[in-house]
Amino acid sequence: VENKWAVSMTISGRGSILLARGDFDQATKLYEEALAFGRDMGDLNAIAGRRYDLARVAWARGEYDKAARIYEDTLDFIRREFNNRGAIAGTLFELGEVAWAQGNPELAARRYEESLAIAREIKARFTTAAALNGLGRLASLRKEYEAAVTLHKEALTLLRSTGNRWNVVFSLEAFASVAMVQGNIERAVRLYGAIGTF
Repeated sequence: VENKWAVSMTISGRGSILLARGDFDQATKLYEEALAFGRDMGDLNAIAGRRYDLARVAWARGEYDKAARIYEDTLDFIRREFNNRGAIAGTLFELGEVAWAQGNPELAARRYEESLAIAREIKARFTTAAALNGLGRLASLRKEYEAAVTLHKEALTLLRSTGNRWNVVFSLEAFASVAMVQGNIERAVRLYGAIGTF
């Protein structure tokens, strides 16, 4: 089983490299091969993970309806088979991102809020911050800039506590974008400058 697991992860890793290069067809083949290994091992986390990978390919292709279907199927699978609340919160967030990309802010808000409620309860800092940033973008879209600032600030505080620099940068960018649309150039410049220190 350990050898199969290692092979599955290696294949998935190769798929991710190909996805980053834009070779969607080959990435899909490798992810499907890794998914078959996961099913053969009965590894529920691996099965969910490879489904995520296939959704990422659909997303990268701009096939948002397909990505949404895969995430929805994965959410049902997780709830049915092993009910991992962290995975559920993460999948709900991804469904929010797809809804955002599809131009459906109402659905995106519902998904982010569902994700946030679970993530806060289980103290999942990354997912909590991601959902907060998603809601912050939506607040900015509605021109509710103070609410957006509050949401992005909370996300930034959480991410700083994790020490993950990439995620801090992402949150700083979101925060700076709100400052820009508010016309607060001084704050935006300061925030973008902070990004350069990471």
